[in-house]
Amino acid sequence: MKIVNTLGGDKKYIFAVFSDKDERRVLGIIDQLSDIGVNVRYDNGTNDCIEPLNVCNAVLLFVSNNIIGAHNCQSRLNNAVIAKKPVVAVYLEKTHLTPTMELQLSSASSVLLWETDEKELFEILLNNEFVKECSQQDVLCGDNEPYATDDSSFVLIREKTGEKISIPRAGLRLGRRRSLCDYTVEGNKTLSRLHATFGVNNDRCTVTDNDSLNGVYINGVRLPANACAELKENDELRLGSERFILSKDTREINK
Repeated sequence: MKIVNTLGGDKKYIFAVFSDKDERRVLGIIDQLSDIGVNVRYDNGTNDCIEPLNVCNAVLLFVSNNIIGAHNCQSRLNNAVIAKKPVVAVYLEKTHLTPTMELQLSSASSVLLWETDEKELFEILLNNEFVKECSQQDVLCGDNEPYATDDSSFVLIREKTGEKISIPRAGLRLGRRRSLCDYTVEGNKTLSRLHATFGVNNDRCTVTDNDSLNGVYINGVRLPANACAELKENDELRLGSERFILSKDTREINK
């Protein structure tokens, strides 16, 4: 058995359960969750995995007709129910559940993929309290204080265009996939789909590298993958081939 941990470390995680027949489709969703900063683990073998299930924060079950009769999927669901783990069910297709599974999933949070586009899917998952607890987006270098909702005085100045990008206290996600980011640099393949997340708490601004391929550099020094660092005014950041300067705008932003 090999347990795959998408972000590594000992942080809270959700455990994904799916049929190997759905692997290609499911891993695409898991990869995007990982890009966003959600810690996901899954078993790409067929052996028992009671311990990872017992200590996970929640179970993410991908439901399809392929899991009906799949012993390893049903045993994982049984273990999750016995361990009283919250279950988030993503229905890949209309599925005829067995009476037992129907009862087990009666209280689960559910998403019907055929009624949900990609953006809505990730919005729903990220708004789920158990998934959110496994996400790095709301973590500010270990602080658990909630973000305020108004704009901060921090801005990123994009070197190529001179554009000023305000960083809200709710955070700023930057990358090349529009459905995952607040600010998108489309077509630039040196950036990951969700490359970095910026956060503001009180008078501090931080950046987190979301396990990006080409890294986040602060004044020429690369930030370790998935690490969070506090920034100072006039710091130079390089994300892929894009360069930014962190500045403070004392005027009201967006006016």
